Amino acid sequence: MGDFNGQIGKQERGEERTVGSHGFGNRSKNGSRLVSFAIENKMRILNSFYKKKSSKKWTWISPNSLYKNEIDYIMSNNAKVFKDVAILNNLNFNTDHRMVRKKYHLKVSNYYKNGKSFYNKKKQTGIVKR
Repeated sequence: MGDFNGQIGKQERGEERTVGSHGFGNRSKNGSRLVSFAIENKMRILNSFYKKKSSKKWTWISPNSLYKNEIDYIMSNNAKVFKDVAILNNLNFNTDHRMVRKKYHLKVSNYYKNGKSFYNKKKQTGIVKR
């Protein structure tokens, strides 16, 4: 994730796997580079896969408050673990960016054998494999 200083805009032909149908704004030169990078590395630009109001998509505002763009993204090559990507409006510090937050879910069974955790009965601080 990061500040890529590029606008990916709307999905174009052949980008269905990389750019979702909920892009924001117009594509810039840096946005084209970002999309190319994502395609080459088999990644998805997750912000564009979740439907949001346009007022909830922009991540940067110009100093004169006339322009709002989405230039901060979360990308992944494993989109299945993500539930949502959202923009945080109210942070208690002065910045021209809004924070991007991701929500994800992991199955417990990925980390514990058969979905059960095994604890050492003498020591409750760790996980012990049998």
